[in-house]
Amino acid sequence: GLEVQPRLADNWRNLSVVRVRPFVAYDPNKHVSLIAGYFWSPVFPAYGESGPTQYENRLWQQVVLDHPLTPSGKGELAHQFRLEQRFLPTTSETSIRGRYMTRALWPLDKNKRWTLVASNEIHVNLN
Repeated sequence: GLEVQPRLADNWRNLSVVRVRPFVAYDPNKHVSLIAGYFWSPVFPAYGESGPTQYENRLWQQVVLDHPLTPSGKGELAHQFRLEQRFLPTTSETSIRGRYMTRALWPLDKNKRWTLVASNEIHVNLN
């Protein structure tokens, strides 16, 4: 897979960051996903400022576990565990970061066109 995410700043006038994430995924069953990827992101100087573009690179590995919220199978709860090796422009050492996200999805209609989603994520620097 590939995700590309441009981020705009200054009332949508300027491109501030681009995030590019190629990845490979394997689903050993319908409740487990194993994913590994690369992250590349240029960070441009703020509008009106000069300076070099900074680049961040990361390798990451992730496990996603999901299960129904109710015995009838309505709703879903997912847990995402990610480990990142970050190569930051401001340091010579590799930064290791762990992340945990939990997300609940609850369909609001039978066709699942409308879904209520709640999530939270914590980041922990390991070194």
